[in-house]
Amino acid sequence: MRALIILITLLSTGSAMTQVPGQSFKNPVIVSNPDSVQYFEKQYISITGPIISTSELIRPEGVIGYLNMFKAYPDNAFDITIFRKSMAFFMPLDQYQGKRIKITGKVSSFLQKKTGTRRYSIRLSNLKQIEVLN
Repeated sequence: MRALIILITLLSTGSAMTQVPGQSFKNPVIVSNPDSVQYFEKQYISITGPIISTSELIRPEGVIGYLNMFKAYPDNAFDITIFRKSMAFFMPLDQYQGKRIKITGKVSSFLQKKTGTRRYSIRLSNLKQIEVLN
């Protein structure tokens, strides 16, 4: 009986330790279609594709950087955003222009003020989130 209890405890602990894809940076959901990013809000994903354009927006709180993957803004499915405190890690942004990269990060959303449409974003804050493939 004691052996059975130990076995059940070990089996239940093992299943509890199994990580669900998308719940952490180390176990992201692999996404291949940029239009499907919207279905993974608040989850970690990895997506691979070309950087079509880059831009920097000067705001009162500092510079915000953008990498446009697959299509240029505003036709892209989501933004890859780099805020002021992390910009130095990724400068110059044009080093990614025309390159095929893999991005890993948590999907968030915001309501775009000008158009009233919901946009999706992955924020880069660490070089571990980006891998240049070519």
